[in-house]
Amino acid sequence: MHSEPATAQVDSATETLYQLGRHIWRGHSTNMLPYISARLAIVVGDIQRQSLKLFEGRRADIPGVGNNLGHLALYSIRWMGDLNLDPAQCVRVAAGAQRRQADET
Repeated sequence: MHSEPATAQVDSATETLYQLGRHIWRGHSTNMLPYISARLAIVVGDIQRQSLKLFEGRRADIPGVGNNLGHLALYSIRWMGDLNLDPAQCVRVAAGAQRRQADET
């Protein structure tokens, strides 16, 4: 069993990703939830199309799926800040919820 990273490490990594996203998108604020949900739908739709290919017995673009999952991670952390949420706190809460879910399954 692997030990979990310390809270300070998680907070630092989250802050680093947040700053990266802010740097990439400097000057662009996306603090409007409708924009965020539309962007999420586009990225999830791209992932779903690859899943459908596998379901149909065709080859999926797994590196492309990885790219889209990376988009979700980086976008999500930036959007948390854009919505005046604390990204590190959001990640800590999600980690706790996923930990409980993993323990239940």
